[in-house]
Amino acid sequence: MKAGIYRLERVVARRSRLHCHALAGIAACMLVAGSAGARERGDFHFRARLGLGLGRAEVTGEYSTTATADFGFAVGPALSERVVLYGEFFGIAAVISEADVEDSLVEIDQGVVRTLGLGIGLTYYTDSDCYFSGTLGVTQAELDFNPYDSDTTEAETGFGLGGSLAAGREFALGPNLGFGLEARAVFSVNDKGDELEESVTVYGLTLGGQITFH
Repeated sequence: MKAGIYRLERVVARRSRLHCHALAGIAACMLVAGSAGARERGDFHFRARLGLGLGRAEVTGEYSTTATADFGFAVGPALSERVVLYGEFFGIAAVISEADVEDSLVEIDQGVVRTLGLGIGLTYYTDSDCYFSGTLGVTQAELDFNPYDSDTTEAETGFGLGGSLAAGREFALGPNLGFGLEARAVFSVNDKGDELEESVTVYGLTLGGQITFH
């Protein structure tokens, strides 16, 4: 038993070192690539992004650690060489489990919270093509009690507040086309609705990429 635990600890330690080395390599590549200076951007900005990560979902006060995904489509004008103002359609999806919706008399073994929203935001670019971005908007969440069965009941919350904060690095793919790698914190807080007598909250941290056209 002790030998098995020791081998498991060695595997975990080895994988942790590999992850640290990989992150250090990515950071070094980003710093080297950023030494060439910022590229020129046009007056029009379009962005499509997708991220995957971990988060927490709360239904009826019960928390569940969950897999989380987010996406967004943004478009807007450049206010300056560094700042872009945009409107964004975005969404967050989170897997939930073992939630007991007492007021609605529904017991959830596994389900999905899907949040859609509309908001506005700003992106700031540095000289090395790193960027910082923030979105704030109005959201509404839908709770699917069993995503593998199309006949199961779904319920919608009332409107709430949601958005995200991101930091990343953009790489040029062409004169007006770029690809970004980013870390993003997402959240959505929705009040109870007519179909669901409980509030739903989702927040998480995702890693992903985005395609931008300037």
